[in-house]
Amino acid sequence: MSGASVAREASIVAAILRALSRVEGLVVRKRWGGAMGSAGDPDLSGCYRGRHFEFEVKAPGGRLTKLQVARLEEWRDAGAIVGVARSPKDVLTALGITPQLRHSFPCERIDSGWETAESLTAKLPAKGARKPNADEQAGDWGDT
Repeated sequence: MSGASVAREASIVAAILRALSRVEGLVVRKRWGGAMGSAGDPDLSGCYRGRHFEFEVKAPGGRLTKLQVARLEEWRDAGAIVGVARSPKDVLTALGITPQLRHSFPCERIDSGWETAESLTAKLPAKGARKPNADEQAGDWGDT
């Protein structure tokens, strides 16, 4: 892949992340390659309204490798929404998000076991609150 294609894909990923950041009830993460990742894993992973999704981002004309196809098929077979994204619109369409509606989706009802956005926000630390240090974080896992 040429440097221009990588730069083009990076700008598409950034545009997708910006668009998805405005969607209430959606979490998305960019997957970075490296020793901790699996080769061929899709670029974007997330969840929207209880549905897991995986998208491989490609520049116009870019093609999936055989391994990328296999990884997307694994996710699809496991029930995830999958696709190849060349623009933010591709992802929004695949997730069933229309521009008029994407700013205010309610959370599931509390009696279904889900919490509302307001109750989750109430659990967040106050702005400016001290972050736990590494020893305090390790304590959550039973480490010493």
